[in-house]
Amino acid sequence: MDFSEKDTKQIKEHGLTIEEVNKQLEQFANGFPYIDIVKPVTANDGVVIIDDMPGNYFANLFSEHAQSLKIVKMVPASGAATRMFKDFYEFLQTGKMTPEIRTALDNITEFAF
Repeated sequence: MDFSEKDTKQIKEHGLTIEEVNKQLEQFANGFPYIDIVKPVTANDGVVIIDDMPGNYFANLFSEHAQSLKIVKMVPASGAATRMFKDFYEFLQTGKMTPEIRTALDNITEFAF
């Protein structure tokens, strides 16, 4: 792929090479192989637990800068997450409040994220 001078500069600023980016683009175009799942991830074995101090630090950091940030999209990590947020995506597209969305919003502080 041909990159503009601006693209090339940005690629280098991210510590990548043109070859690495082309390889990544090729992977997206051709798809990725299935992964062999051997066990679920658990705390300290695939999942990093963030205690209150770092968690609060990053939450506060986001809050401080949220007004100057533009959130483009959320990409769920699994099909289950995609299904979990299906009603939210529909609400964003239609603006129609459903009982499911109302329940989720009323209980948002109970969510794990």
